[in-house]
Amino acid sequence: MKILIADYEESILTSISHAFRKNEFEVKTCNEFEQAVDELVTSWHDLFITDIDMPGASVFKGLELLGFIKRHFCSEVIVMSDYDWRESEADLCKLNGLIYIKKPLNIKEVLAICEGIKIPVIG
Repeated sequence: MKILIADYEESILTSISHAFRKNEFEVKTCNEFEQAVDELVTSWHDLFITDIDMPGASVFKGLELLGFIKRHFCSEVIVMSDYDWRESEADLCKLNGLIYIKKPLNIKEVLAICEGIKIPVIG
């Protein structure tokens, strides 16, 4: 199982990637949104976890792009954000079939989401 994680916060990248590597997943990390998109376009991933508020990404354009990515380049997309979203942003997330979680992250919550979308985890 291939997982790509994109976030500008090194602590987030480290904690999430460690949890998935512990579960024996193949994990790649990126700290720039454009770098992550390039990786997804060139290599299929089962799961993409990204902060939508990264430098170089606007929320609305990013959500639309992530919806396209989910349809063509990966099975599932989890979108993270520090900010409380307006209803229109949450609706756009749902419309594109994306899963939204608010930071600060709870690793157990992320793993539970993965179990819910049929990505097996050890815990």
